[in-house]
Amino acid sequence: MIGFCVEARSFAEILSFMDATDRTKFRRKYIYPLLNAGILRQTIPDKPNSRNQKYQLTDKGLLILESFSCKSP
Repeated sequence: MIGFCVEARSFAEILSFMDATDRTKFRRKYIYPLLNAGILRQTIPDKPNSRNQKYQLTDKGLLILESFSCKSP
């Protein structure tokens, strides 16, 4: 999921990519922890419930993604 969010993605796109169906559980289990850890950011932070809201990796998230790609053979 982290690699998928290099580009700004809507919640529906992320949900579909992860093949998940329960929106509430997905938010609690994945989206909120990544937002709180500073790995994901909202493109419209002033309006978290906007229908145009998208999620994108932060610089911290990009560093994490880069560290994973450096470890693979």
